[in-house]
Amino acid sequence: MIKVVSFPSSFLSYRWMNLEKQHSKLLKLQAKADACTSRKEALKILKKSDKTINKLSRP
Repeated sequence: MIKVVSFPSSFLSYRWMNLEKQHSKLLKLQAKADACTSRKEALKILKKSDKTINKLSRP
């Protein structure tokens, strides 16, 4: 038997805002990566972008 779970609209709007926030964070990280000059800074940016992408790919 499949159980259908309904979410309140406030949860869905929160989830949508979170996705928008993660996308904007990725855009900011991309701008920082373009201006990056050191390897250490680049690795830090890559780590942050991987974390953000993982958050976006969660169901």
